[in-house]
Amino acid sequence: MIAYERKNKKAKKRFYLSLGFLAVLVAGVIAYQTLMPNQTIPVFNDFPVLKLPDTEEEQQEEPTAEVKDTIILPYKKGSKVVDYFDGESSDIVSIVEFEGVYRPSQGVDISNSGEAFEVLSAANGTVLEVTSDPLLGNGIRIQSDHLIITYQSLDKITLKKGDNVVQGDMIGVASTNIYQASLKNHLHLVVEKDNVRVDPNTIFKFE
Repeated sequence: MIAYERKNKKAKKRFYLSLGFLAVLVAGVIAYQTLMPNQTIPVFNDFPVLKLPDTEEEQQEEPTAEVKDTIILPYKKGSKVVDYFDGESSDIVSIVEFEGVYRPSQGVDISNSGEAFEVLSAANGTVLEVTSDPLLGNGIRIQSDHLIITYQSLDKITLKKGDNVVQGDMIGVASTNIYQASLKNHLHLVVEKDNVRVDPNTIFKFE
């Protein structure tokens, strides 16, 4: 009976010692968490990635100024005497009469008081065709990028299909035609943009 009581006391003693140690350990953990600030272990993937600029990529994405040939007037002496018909009233006539029939003007007509004058290429381009019409006279069509400019009522055309022309080159001389005989020597100018006929006033800065 005495031996059993001694063993029982030793077991209880070990139990209380273990319980005390555990209490001290828990108290230490609580005190550490209270006194020390919360810290997290840095993860490599959490850091932002610094991307160095790609020189070639930046050069490709950087907008570049669009380069266009400046359209010049295809003459040095002259003025607009017949305007493009846009359906609006104007100080310049835009209706052409031929044999009693009135038709809207599909271009503009330039005259130098009825005198002949040199006709110049308004822009760099390539000759699409050289024409000879019994009513409109001789003409030449020149493509300059998205524009096709037709010069009609000409004389002394020396260019042919496929020839390259430089802006300011002489392409002919203003002459007469049957369709607008009253204008005498003049230039009839027609403009197409992306294969659609447009008002030449939107392309040229007529004086």
